[in-house]
Formats: sequence, C-alpha cells, structure tokens
Amino acid sequence: TLCPSYPSMLVGPRQISDESAEGQRLLRRVAAFRSEGRMPVLTWGNAVDGASIWRSSQPRVGLQGNRSSADEHYLRTIAESAANATVSADKVRHLLKIPGRQFLQTLIGGTNEEDLLMQSQPSGRPPICLKIVDLRPKSSAVANRTQGYGYENTSYYTGCDISFFGIGN
Repeated sequence: TLCPSYPSMLVGPRQISDESAEGQRLLRRVAAFRSEGRMPVLTWGNAVDGASIWRSSQPRVGLQGNRSSADEHYLRTIAESAANATVSADKVRHLLKIPGRQFLQTLIGGTNEEDLLMQSQPSGRPPICLKIVDLRPKSSAVANRTQGYGYENTSYYTGCDISFFGIGN
C-alpha cells in the first residue's frame, strides 16, 4: 500500500493506470513526495460539471525547495482532467446556480471569497484549472519547510493556484 491511513481502493486520474509498471512507479514517486505518503486522491466529484475535491498531505519541499517531476505531472493530469470536464460542462452551465458572495463568506468564515474562485489569467499564461486550498496559515506552511515539508510552488505546477485559509491546528 502507498499509505497505511488510506483505504485499499483509491480514485485518481484516469490517464494514470495503476495496472502498468510505469503508472505504479509514478504513483509510488508521488506518494514518496508527500507527507506520510498521502498523495492527492479524489474525495468528491460532481458528475454534472466535473468539479472535484482532491485531498493530500503537504509536499516534502523543505528548505531546499525540492521538486518532484512525478508530483508535478500528477497534479497537471488532474488539472487537465478538470479543464476537459469544464469544457464539456459549458453545455449544462445554464442549469447550475453559482453561489453568491454571502454564501461563500459564510462558507469560509468571512475571509477573501475570491480565493475560492478560479481567476482569469493574463493572456499568454495557462488558465488555472486546479485551485490548491491549503487550510493552514501560510506562516505554518512556511515554517514546516524547516522540517522538510512545506507547500506547492505553483511556478512548477502548470495550471495551479494556491490559497491559504489560516486555520490553526
């Protein structure tokens, strides 16, 4: 098993098969780059518009700013899957009700609700298809780098954006 605290069956991007030796190597490398082996796995998905929530632990970037090409590839695959689902979902967008600002403020405790929404990008930059929501205070995420952990450097994660929400332990 990749992570003892995970169930035996996990859901990941369809494009990465755990039945091939190459897919298994990639998944092991992704898990090795995450604290306690908790690699990103699907925890919720919407069949109507393709929205999804993936959960993982912090990456092992440390003070050196370590990178993992496997982890970057894995998250890029998730982002690409989301982009493809969003294109298909445009046909049913009129059926969906977008939550209002007041609901978002209630949901996230009155902090910046824009952090939950996808932002348009200046021309020439890839669209953001994966929003990384780190519930810790950013100061905690930065401090964890001294212990060998930290947070995703979105300069290396194509199509990703990160927001911190300041919830303490």
